Amino acid sequence: MKRYTSLAMKVLKVLGVTAGTVGLLAVAVTVPNLLAAIGGFAGPDRHRKIRRAMTYLKDRGYVKIEGYEGESIRMRLTRNGKGILKRISTQELRLPREPMWDKKWRLIIFDVPNKKSKQRQAFAMHLKNLGSRMAQKSVWIYPYPCHDEIMMLRKLYDIEQCVTYCETSFVEDDERWRDYFDL
Repeated sequence: MKRYTSLAMKVLKVLGVTAGTVGLLAVAVTVPNLLAAIGGFAGPDRHRKIRRAMTYLKDRGYVKIEGYEGESIRMRLTRNGKGILKRISTQELRLPREPMWDKKWRLIIFDVPNKKSKQRQAFAMHLKNLGSRMAQKSVWIYPYPCHDEIMMLRKLYDIEQCVTYCETSFVEDDERWRDYFDL
C-alpha cells in the first residue's frame, strides 16, 4: 500500500503545481505525458495506478472530485490537501549551497511571542536541521542566499511578522563562521 501512497503523493504534487492558485485541475487519464513525467505511471497498468492514486487522495480528503468530462477528471485541492503539500514541500526543503560564496552573511532574526512558543521551537529546529547555525538565542546565520526558503518557513509556522531576514557583508566573528561553514 505504501507504493500507492507514494504515487498518490506524486500526483498531489503535480496537482499542486499545475493547479496553482486556482486549485482546480482537469487530469486526462489517457494523457501519459503529464503523469508519466513524475514517474511510476508507465506501463500497461498505468490507468489502474492513476485511478488508485486518485481514489487514495479522494478517500483521505486531499482532493475533491468536481466532475468527469470524457476521459478527464476535474479535481480541486482541499484544505487538507494544501496542508499535506506544505508539509511535503517543507520536508523536501533544502537551503542552497553555492559553489562560490558571495561573502555575504544571511541573518535570520526572530522574536516570537510566548503564546506561539511551539511555532518558535519548531522554526528554530527547522533552521538547525537545514544547516544554519545559532549565533545568539533568536539569531541564526547562514552564508548563502536563502530568502525564499525562510519566507516559506515563516509562513508555514504562521510567524511572518516575527521573523526578519537580513544580508550583511560584515559579521564580527567572521573567521569562526567561515571555519564552521568551510568557506
